[in-house]
Amino acid sequence: MVKKTISSIRSILTREQNEILSAAAMLMVLLFATKIVGMVFLSLVSSQFGASKELDLFYLASAVPETITNIILLGAISGSIIPVLVKIKEKEGDEKFSSSFSTIMNLGMLLFVFLSVLVMIFAKYTVPFAVEITQRSGDLSPEDIKNVILMTRILLIPQIILGASAFLSSGLNIHQRFIIPQLAPLLYNLGKIIGIIFLIPILDDKIWALVWGTLIGAVLHLLVQIPLWRQLKIGYRFLYINFRDKNFMEAMKLGLPRVLGLSVEEVARIADTLISFSLTVGSLASYQYALRLTAIPLNLFGTSYAIASFPSLSRLWSSGSKIEFEILVRKIINQVLFLALPVSGLFIILRVPIVRLVYGILGGSFTWADTLQVSWVLMFFAIGISLETLRTTLFRVYFAIHNS
Repeated sequence: MVKKTISSIRSILTREQNEILSAAAMLMVLLFATKIVGMVFLSLVSSQFGASKELDLFYLASAVPETITNIILLGAISGSIIPVLVKIKEKEGDEKFSSSFSTIMNLGMLLFVFLSVLVMIFAKYTVPFAVEITQRSGDLSPEDIKNVILMTRILLIPQIILGASAFLSSGLNIHQRFIIPQLAPLLYNLGKIIGIIFLIPILDDKIWALVWGTLIGAVLHLLVQIPLWRQLKIGYRFLYINFRDKNFMEAMKLGLPRVLGLSVEEVARIADTLISFSLTVGSLASYQYALRLTAIPLNLFGTSYAIASFPSLSRLWSSGSKIEFEILVRKIINQVLFLALPVSGLFIILRVPIVRLVYGILGGSFTWADTLQVSWVLMFFAIGISLETLRTTLFRVYFAIHNS
């Protein structure tokens, strides 16, 4: 009985999923579970730190590492890898898929590591400069600035791990496996919760529990995908790079505009971070609290449909089935808006109880003033939820037709 149950669970986790609606529904369930675990993490963070200077410093330190990940890895993966590799797998076979995938992944990771090393080296100059232009230097001690520099350097390590894991996720998605890649973020959040629960009591500076928790979560994010990757025998050649691979050049052509576009977005995000940091103590923490709440419907509806539909959209376009492609696009847009518009209204109307429920439920350091501050930020973010959700999906439509 136990073996049969385990076998059934393994079958559900590893089976191929070709139906977009069922795949999207499963992804929504997993995304919802991930967000519940994420809200538990945020509740723990708010109870321990509130909207404090320490949390401001952590978010300042994590800004650049996350920016590099979003631009180089996530931008390239979402904009170029999946459409190109789907075409290779369908038309040229597994051997060519392995060669092209290895080239793209290895070059992406080498570029990421190179940029990470540069950030590590120059952090001692860029962090004091950022503090100076935000006019917060009077609030921060030399020890605070040293802490931010060290946190920035260490937080690059989990981002590198997450980058490698993102490539594995793309490979599994191409093979129509969506459940395991979506379990990875859930385990990532669990790792961060482990950091808070077990490391805060033993660390002198408790903000470091968030740093080490992020590292634990990144390792779990990667490890959960390796067994299925090996089971499917997806080819990967360590350090193999073929610059003459025509598919690699096509991926570069598709990925570069997306990387440039994301660079502009990430510069704006860095500017938002610095502006928030420059206002008052806890303002950056409040901004991040609201941003993470807004991400729940964005990921639940936009990301789930985008991930589930992307391989099918790429496959329909590459096979020349343009009528079916257009029908599928209209269907996805209608379903996404049907789900996202009501949530946007609810977030605007119920912003105060939502913030208090998520961040104030455990009490601790998250005050009523923090609640009101975060709820005002959330209201402005909520206005754009439906449009941002739709944008996430439409990006994949353009990427599927090799237009980035």
